[in-house]
Amino acid sequence: MTQLHPPTPEPSLAGIAYRLLREQVRGGALRPGQMVTARQLALRLGIGLPPVGEALSRLARDGLVRRTALGGYQINPITRKSFDDFFLTWQLIGPEIARAGLRAATDSQADRIDRLVSEVDSVVAGDPTHRKIARFPELGVALFDLLAVAATNAPLLEAYRSLMDDFALMWSVLLTDDGPDSLRAAYLGSRPKLDRGAPDRAAETVREFIEACHARARRSVPALGMISTHVDGCRLDHQMRIAVRDTLR
Repeated sequence: MTQLHPPTPEPSLAGIAYRLLREQVRGGALRPGQMVTARQLALRLGIGLPPVGEALSRLARDGLVRRTALGGYQINPITRKSFDDFFLTWQLIGPEIARAGLRAATDSQADRIDRLVSEVDSVVAGDPTHRKIARFPELGVALFDLLAVAATNAPLLEAYRSLMDDFALMWSVLLTDDGPDSLRAAYLGSRPKLDRGAPDRAAETVREFIEACHARARRSVPALGMISTHVDGCRLDHQMRIAVRDTLR
């Protein structure tokens, strides 16, 4: 079966640093607008300065960080426009991925889609704690990865891939700054219904949910362009150091 994200081994320290830092940016542990230096990150990761510097250069080419005038780096801030642009684009692409993916899904893929939807339901239902809701972006990526591959539409798949870095980051920002209650309200108010027998209706419910999330975020995160620039220079937690250690074994 076609792999959306085929595993690519990263044997070098620079590759390891790049992967870990990229995950931290996408997951929101390194927050939009946050100022960092290669030395800070090297100390936190326990990886040498040259590999971390190389990783930061790659992240800059990816558009996830940018160099500052003083020689440091800034995690690219999210502006109101970039936030709106993402959601407006996702409102166009997300429903079409759902429609095409459900129409073309094999029985096995359809079963996996149903299981992922059930897991999303269980995460959002009940007590909306940050710990539970933090699973939502991860499950959302897994679900749309599956739908995008099932669609067997190369241009649509390429368009989807181009949004993936922003997808995880935007949801992380939304959950951190807007809170789990708002997401739960949006989900329960316009829950996507991914019924294989009704792909057009599924696409419409996906669009309604994306619009609801966008509207709630715009109301409750008024100063989006300024979010999280105050976060301490580099908070890479104990789990990240464990990941480095395990990768090097």
